[in-house]
Amino acid sequence: MKAITVGSATIDIIALIADDDVERMTMHNATSSFLLLEQGKKVDASSISTHVGGGAVNAAISLKRLGIETEVLVKIGDDLNGKKVLEAFNEAGLGKDKMLQSQEAGTGTSVMVASHDRNVSIFTSRGANTLIRPEEIRDLNLTDIDFIYISNLSEGTRDCLPYLVGLAKKTGTFIATNPGIRQLTEQPKNLLDCLANIDLLTINLTEASSLAPHLFARAIQSDTSKDGKRQRNQLPSELRRGLSVGSFTMLLVDFLQALLKQGPTYIAITDGVDGSFVAGPQGIHYCPSLRCKVSGTAGAGDAFASTLTGFIAIEKTIEMAMQAASINAASVVGYIDTQTGLLESAALEAQLNAHAKELAVSFWSWAEITSTN
Repeated sequence: MKAITVGSATIDIIALIADDDVERMTMHNATSSFLLLEQGKKVDASSISTHVGGGAVNAAISLKRLGIETEVLVKIGDDLNGKKVLEAFNEAGLGKDKMLQSQEAGTGTSVMVASHDRNVSIFTSRGANTLIRPEEIRDLNLTDIDFIYISNLSEGTRDCLPYLVGLAKKTGTFIATNPGIRQLTEQPKNLLDCLANIDLLTINLTEASSLAPHLFARAIQSDTSKDGKRQRNQLPSELRRGLSVGSFTMLLVDFLQALLKQGPTYIAITDGVDGSFVAGPQGIHYCPSLRCKVSGTAGAGDAFASTLTGFIAIEKTIEMAMQAASINAASVVGYIDTQTGLLESAALEAQLNAHAKELAVSFWSWAEITSTN
């Protein structure tokens, strides 16, 4: 089994700050909270560490530890940080033949501040990650690749998505993508136009909310929204969640059904500690999250999406894929960086056996869901 991951490579600098040294403000009637740094004050950090990260790199490490031979398509700068990325690839045994180098910008860098509930605030200089051009990938050979995993694409690199999807489609390569919030809010059409050729789309609930209005507008135009409004209280409790952005609201079930009509085979939605959903041709699966101690939330989404992709690509059941993804994500958040917690295949298999009951997967067929209309 061979895979290629596409997206970003960064140097992550992580500062761990004691709760007493940073104030946190939570807004009433909102889900956001803010870390308050006093201007001009030097704040002591419990630790400051440096790691190689980025969506494509995190996913590649994840897949490699699952026993999948993995190459990485990223763009780095001709600088010291770029050399650190190369060293990390060599150490992990990742293929780097498809790596690109920029003379225009440096390697991407992120500074993460972790405090309170360890849901990190991230300052990012995307650098060379924004500069992969379509002409640089037009000759990409995917004939020996079983699946391609496309992580968040930054700025100008987003123009590569249709080309990557088209190349993979021609060779019959399984296509998975895990776009970020900016990609979805700034260029939603780019993704929606590609969905007919995508096998697996993974996003979180916030990202789904940002995409929902654009999806609804497209569904209205194509007259695919004739299913009617469902009564929330008639749905199973797990399926009563809604999406909202501004004044727009939409049931998660309706969102999933409308998005499937755009063409993807599977859609995965993660909702943090409240579990995850995978919608497919037969219906919707739901898997609870594995309860765990949280040291840092960075990389959890990459761990979930890449593990889910790997298991589906090697033809494991959706239930097992969701359980494995939940376990790997829970393992990652036990550490402040994005990769230390990624599990080897044998360790993940043992965890699957240990947590089978705790992570029991529920399933509702589309016939059952439609009967609630």
